[in-house]
Amino acid sequence: MLPQNPNGQTGVRVDGTNFSLHGKNVSYQFYVDGNGDILSTHFGGRIDGELPYDPIPIVTGWSGMLDRVRRELPDQGRGDFRSPAIQICYANTHSILALKYQSHEVVKGKPALPGLPATFGSERDVTTLVVHLYDDHCNVVVDMLYSVFPNFDAIVRSVSITNKGTETITVEELASFSVDMPYDDYDMVSLRGDWARETQRQRRRVDYGIQGFKSSTGFSSHFYNPFFALVSTSTTESQGEAWGFSLVYSGSFAVTVEKGGQGFTRAQIGLNSNQLSWPLRPNETLTSPECVSVYSKDGIGGMSRSLHSLYRNHLMKSQFAMSIRPVLLNSWEALYYNLDQTKIFQMALESAGLGVKLFVLDDGWFGDKHPRLSDTAGLGDWVPNPMRFRNGLGPMVKEITALKPQNSSTNMRFGLWIEPEMVNPKSSLCEEHPEWILHAGQYPRTEQRNQLILNLALAEVQEHIINSISDVLLSADITYIKWDHNRCIHETPYSSSHHAYMLGLYRVFEELTSRFPNILWEGCASGGGRCDPGVLQYFPQVWTSDNTDALERIFIQFGASIVYPASAMSGHISAVPNHQTGRTIPLTFRAHVAMMCGSFGFELNPAELLPHEKSALPQIIALSEKINPIVVNGNLWRLSLPEDSNWPAMMFVSQDGSQALCKSCSLVPLTASSPSSDTYDSSCPRKDGQQIVSDYSSTASSLPAPINDLPSDGLGPIQGADTIPDIELQVELVGLYFDYIHDQFHSIFHPPTMTELVRQGKAPTILVLGMIALSARLLNLHDISVTTIQSALLLGAFWTGEGNPTLESVFVSIAVQMASLIDLASCPAASPIEKETNIRIWWSLRMVDVWASNGVGLPPRLSKMKPPPLPGDDITYNRDNNGAMDSSSKKSIPRSSLLSEMAKLNCIFAEIYELHEDTIKGQMGGSFIETRVTSLGLQLDEWYAALPDHMRDTPENLARFASVGLGRLFVAVYCGYYHYGQLLYYQFLHARNQDEFLSTAAAYAVRCNAYSAGLCEIIYAAHSTPRCDVLYNMVGHVLVVASTVQIHTLLNSSSEEEIATTRRRLERNFEIMLRLDNLWPTLSMCLLRLRIFHTACRRSMKETFLMDRWMLRFLRDFGRAVDERTDMTSEEIPFTLTGIGLTSDHNNI
Repeated sequence: MLPQNPNGQTGVRVDGTNFSLHGKNVSYQFYVDGNGDILSTHFGGRIDGELPYDPIPIVTGWSGMLDRVRRELPDQGRGDFRSPAIQICYANTHSILALKYQSHEVVKGKPALPGLPATFGSERDVTTLVVHLYDDHCNVVVDMLYSVFPNFDAIVRSVSITNKGTETITVEELASFSVDMPYDDYDMVSLRGDWARETQRQRRRVDYGIQGFKSSTGFSSHFYNPFFALVSTSTTESQGEAWGFSLVYSGSFAVTVEKGGQGFTRAQIGLNSNQLSWPLRPNETLTSPECVSVYSKDGIGGMSRSLHSLYRNHLMKSQFAMSIRPVLLNSWEALYYNLDQTKIFQMALESAGLGVKLFVLDDGWFGDKHPRLSDTAGLGDWVPNPMRFRNGLGPMVKEITALKPQNSSTNMRFGLWIEPEMVNPKSSLCEEHPEWILHAGQYPRTEQRNQLILNLALAEVQEHIINSISDVLLSADITYIKWDHNRCIHETPYSSSHHAYMLGLYRVFEELTSRFPNILWEGCASGGGRCDPGVLQYFPQVWTSDNTDALERIFIQFGASIVYPASAMSGHISAVPNHQTGRTIPLTFRAHVAMMCGSFGFELNPAELLPHEKSALPQIIALSEKINPIVVNGNLWRLSLPEDSNWPAMMFVSQDGSQALCKSCSLVPLTASSPSSDTYDSSCPRKDGQQIVSDYSSTASSLPAPINDLPSDGLGPIQGADTIPDIELQVELVGLYFDYIHDQFHSIFHPPTMTELVRQGKAPTILVLGMIALSARLLNLHDISVTTIQSALLLGAFWTGEGNPTLESVFVSIAVQMASLIDLASCPAASPIEKETNIRIWWSLRMVDVWASNGVGLPPRLSKMKPPPLPGDDITYNRDNNGAMDSSSKKSIPRSSLLSEMAKLNCIFAEIYELHEDTIKGQMGGSFIETRVTSLGLQLDEWYAALPDHMRDTPENLARFASVGLGRLFVAVYCGYYHYGQLLYYQFLHARNQDEFLSTAAAYAVRCNAYSAGLCEIIYAAHSTPRCDVLYNMVGHVLVVASTVQIHTLLNSSSEEEIATTRRRLERNFEIMLRLDNLWPTLSMCLLRLRIFHTACRRSMKETFLMDRWMLRFLRDFGRAVDERTDMTSEEIPFTLTGIGLTSDHNNI
């Protein structure tokens, strides 16, 4: 019988060998069976009475009883065929472990874990149950520690193994927590990512078999966070059950979730067994990191708030854990390695004038024999560079800390960046102690970022770091340290070296933070590569990501908040264009996103701020300081999520419920869009007299705001010029243009230059109006210049979106004629930037000309002219701001770019349209058609084969280009590639062609389907990858063509799997087109065209795919309506897209 819980008591209750752990809303129960095994009965909602428990009947057959019960510490080799939580290997023998219950004890409070970070608490806060197990065959003792924090509904577990035998054993597997959940359907929530896109929320169904993830980098990593949750399939942010599991560890880890044949779901988290193999000598003990598990009946949000409160109160040891954080400015993005005392002090002085309270000197201050002038030297030599700091850091720090920040009663504080775990090969430390570097025998030591890693498993290395960093901290008045870590572990002497490294690192952390408790420590690992509870034990805040782009940060910070409190996150306002993505976002939006973090600051050079930005910063700083207490200590409610809503929002509620702070933002501006109250979490606490501290709403690209009068820049009178928005809104809207239009249909501007001109109010009004599409149709195009060519292209794109291909063709024709008149391809340019921009305009015009001409059935006008060189490298071009590419530069741009690949494909595209035209005119015989198709197909194949690996269509490359702001351009290239392929082979879908070209037609039909599938998949990938969603109207047209190919597959396939896949594609295509329909008038026409095609299929499957004049218009004239296809023999076949619901009214889809 399991122990009852009278009067709702919490903590640990024991009745014989039956155990119950109770929080306010959770119960965890298990017992010892007749064989000495520990079996679980319940982990979930609070149970105050006796839990009904029906023993599992004895079974015989293929598997035994151990495979059919819920075990607390499953082993391997005795009949449990699911994933083990513990595995030990004996020298030259077996790996069986038969642990049996021996005894238990209940301890008030919580014992510390030797050498490991762990939660803590007094006897009033926590109670611990220790269950002792013993294997009397091999003399191994295992202790399972369960600590209950009732106020947080948290059960914390760790496992220790002690070798009581006479020979060394090897621990191969050790999970900190293993629980078998009852038969039910679950989803798993986790946090995935990469550098610059950490903590991306992921939710997936738990299916039969093993699913999970792990880090093998030596550290918790950007790729996966040491956390997962199991939730009921109906669980939301505010409702339903959620079980969270968070590992208090900073090294390699593994998560395994296995749904077994009996329906139980086993969930485990702990050390990564691939990097363990821990030798355990006689009388030695290995203790696992602890896992914090929490239960919530109030959805994922309730689970998060339990973790947040527990970590603030019982994990973070720093005195700053619940303190207001000083507003800081970090020098990195302003100075990089180009620093000296004068520049540093001047920046600190300007920062103080704005109200910044803490100045942080980042990388580049150290190194004597090997000065840190770049990332190639100096790491490991933690002494100030005597050439930059003749008298050390002390005198300069004294000057800076004597400054009085604006509106402050205290002096400026000073902080420093360090990376003590790393060493450059070019350093005194590496020269003097090469044996201190992690390595594996005689294998080469792999450099990454010009760095090697010190072996912190060695006591002498630990002492060196502790002493050298202590010397730095004692040399000046330093009150903040940013501890960075910029690479993964490669070679190690042993598999066990990974865990030994972490134990050494934790010793260093413990010693330094204890010696210097008044220093605010911040953890960093190329951003959020080591954002985990283990670090939070010592450092109360973590640099959440190197990506400071505010739009990207919303997803990163919302994801991180699933586990970590806002007080543990750092968010800064950085310069624009953003150094990671190239995006320009308004100051107010950047500020509000950064204020969602407990530590708020700046990554920019104050001297480069515009006057209106500089005047706004003191108010922004004052606002951040006003709301920081509730952000640091309040309970966080995610009201709506960025993955689900254009208006993500979060609310912070004070502990007593008397104050609340709400922040929401618009990711993409929509006309008349506003946050809808019915999407918000209605379970948020409400209290009479509750004060709303502030309700902040911001947008990445706001709707029209105050109006200014601007001149027309000498380009003639412009009607409506008095309605141009103010400068900040212009920057917002132009930024949206560069995000969603530029580089996808044309590339005619140099984004950094144009953005800077807009910010300074110097951009030609005609271009601004064209880009923001306010009064573009009223512009005067009489001036023959590059500016007017750009304007004509903008107007053509505008009329394309409005569904008027004739006017589009007119404006493109104007641009073509002007380009010819001024010889755009070779006209003089004042700088390399201007020359490259002219090249990009020419090629954009060439590509638009092919599309626009074919859209109205006319031949292209620019294809016969001699082209200029192909466009240059996109990254260099988009990020250069008249620096490396100024007129004095002798270097040319590398002639390799996504835009140049798009231009190459466009040349093939023009030939494909010529082929179709010749085909329907009957000017070619069958063999000649086949020859031309084969030739063009070979051109497409050769184009792809010639691509470098980093430009091929892979998820990794998509993510890579997205990380530098080129994800949408990457997608645009492949939308063209797959669309041109499906067009080339489209005529072979028709049965007559398959009879005429017996040798190739079937293969060509298969290729058409493959290109169509590729097009669909790249668009799906784009919409599921941050910064890659393609929202241009032409996507609707290519999806219509791809959908007709999918309909052909649906009509002709006999494979159930292929039919199911095809239906899913059609459904997703409709979803995307409907989303685009909210943005572009032309999408209504696209959907109508698809309905007409569907009707034609119902009348005659045999004739619908015939390449005739009607089909040519359907495939080519994307901007015009098509008539019903009537020139067919009616069959009235019973074909319809059942389940997709394509009707005459596309709004019913």
